[in-house]
Amino acid sequence: AWWRNYLISDDGPGFDVLEFSPAYRGLMALQTELASCEGQTVLDLGAGTGNLSRRLLDAGATRVVASDLVPVALERARTKVGQDPRLDTVVCDLEGSPRLALERWIAGDLADPRALADRVPGVHHGSLERLLETRDDGVFAALRGREPDLGALCRRLRLPGNAEDLLYDLNLLTRCLVGRVQEEDARSGLRLLPATVLDPSGLPFADESFDRITLSLVLSYIQHPEDLLFEVHRVLRPGGVIVLSSMRVDSDTSRIYLDLIARLERGEEDSRSEEHGQEELLRAARSFAAHASTLYRREEEGLFRFYGDTGLVDMVSRRGFVEPRVDREFGSPPQAVVV
Repeated sequence: AWWRNYLISDDGPGFDVLEFSPAYRGLMALQTELASCEGQTVLDLGAGTGNLSRRLLDAGATRVVASDLVPVALERARTKVGQDPRLDTVVCDLEGSPRLALERWIAGDLADPRALADRVPGVHHGSLERLLETRDDGVFAALRGREPDLGALCRRLRLPGNAEDLLYDLNLLTRCLVGRVQEEDARSGLRLLPATVLDPSGLPFADESFDRITLSLVLSYIQHPEDLLFEVHRVLRPGGVIVLSSMRVDSDTSRIYLDLIARLERGEEDSRSEEHGQEELLRAARSFAAHASTLYRREEEGLFRFYGDTGLVDMVSRRGFVEPRVDREFGSPPQAVVV
């Protein structure tokens, strides 16, 4: 509901009031340019009301898939391009899931199995630590999906019941996810963990589906951004390009919003709208500024995370993306980093 209210207003332009801000238009223009999308298929993740998607189509993309958590935002995105058949919309939660955490573990993308205790329901730190403190090769082989004699292994190590059940379940899940056990059998065979850990997860697209992927001001609001980048890497074609942006650490966008309000009050030519009156736009700008302040409060509380140049580059480089380029945009001085 919060994101719906952030993006959509029932009696005004909502988030789209930012289109009257030169700073915002500059950020959209830079990301469109970097996507270099003429003749390409593009996935726009966290598309919101479609402001970047529309620009990508205008720049010559052959197909744009706009994906967001808020269905009504995607409906608004559709209205901006009319009947253009090149736009598809897909409602999708970009946040990670227990299954995706397990898939990252199997792929070697999570080096420490302790990460599973924070991601998979039913994997308790105590039981997992009891397994790891054995330092036994058989335990680690089982966690990676190999098939030792688990009964004999647990008797030899004198594992308590919860630790034994956890080892059995994690072994069963990893074997299922690499295709050695049918999912139906794995769901019914779990001793300790809920069957919901195998619920579908990740981006609902086939491997190597897109030439370009954009994530405009998205990663900061994802609890496990590495999960999302793991999936982005999967659905991006070899040689493809990703463009992502984040508010900078210690950024302050209040000046941008105050400038927007001042422009609307003056009625400057590029801040007029045939659809919305001046007072309506001013109410929308003030309301949006209040919502934006909540983002900063949540970032201070540790719920969201803004990135500096190095942090964003390091994260995409760890995921296997190469040749990162860093730009800065969104106001003067720039409040966002674009990679």
